[in-house]
Amino acid sequence: MNHKLFIACILLFFAFILFADTPDYADGNGTIFSESQSGNEKIIVRKYVQRVEIGDLADSVNRTVWNSPGFSGAQQVHTLELGDFIDIDRIFVRTDLSEDKTLAWLSITCDTGESGWILYSNRDPYGDDTWAIIDHIDAGGKSWTVRKLVQGLAVWEVLNVRDVPGLEGSTVLFQLKPAADNPQVNIRTLGLTVETESIDGMTDCWVLMEDAEGRKGWIFGGYTGAERGGPRYLIPEDVIMFSLGFY
Repeated sequence: MNHKLFIACILLFFAFILFADTPDYADGNGTIFSESQSGNEKIIVRKYVQRVEIGDLADSVNRTVWNSPGFSGAQQVHTLELGDFIDIDRIFVRTDLSEDKTLAWLSITCDTGESGWILYSNRDPYGDDTWAIIDHIDAGGKSWTVRKLVQGLAVWEVLNVRDVPGLEGSTVLFQLKPAADNPQVNIRTLGLTVETESIDGMTDCWVLMEDAEGRKGWIFGGYTGAERGGPRYLIPEDVIMFSLGFY
């Protein structure tokens, strides 16, 4: 083998090893800008662009603006008020591995000109590769982009579970059937399609799910629900908008 070709193959191999597990966010929100670890401290900086109006769900710690992400040595530079608009441009996530504690900070700019960091949550909204692209499926003459989202949902009616998303080109694998003494079927989502479809007057995505028996397949999201407050699908952008917005 040519010497230069051999070196190129080795470099390609190591590049594959290093980046094979890098989650794909298509250069959008959630894309990792940098990742580092020093001792027991791990830091991930992600791209995140969103405009949010501060509401009554944002408590005082969310509305305090600091000059750096972290309380140690940081100085307060501003306080957000109800109705203020902020533009977010990235998420800074610091994890103390020794205590398994995480703090996620948002880099923001206010309409009034102030900029800095606000503490968002004790978890990374993109942790465990949430909302990363995990598949592309061509079925029924359509292309479906599938993003990872693991959460609980419920179904209250007989529902067909299909082998691929969409009514066209799919096959029914089995049915979800609520019991007479328990009208609620609990499922675990594994992913959602970015694309939507309109069925029975409802427009929603398709949900890749797993039931209590371990059976997997696709259901139309319009027939699902969640017995809790907040958005039905815990997509990071929707969760952050809700957490900082109004009731």
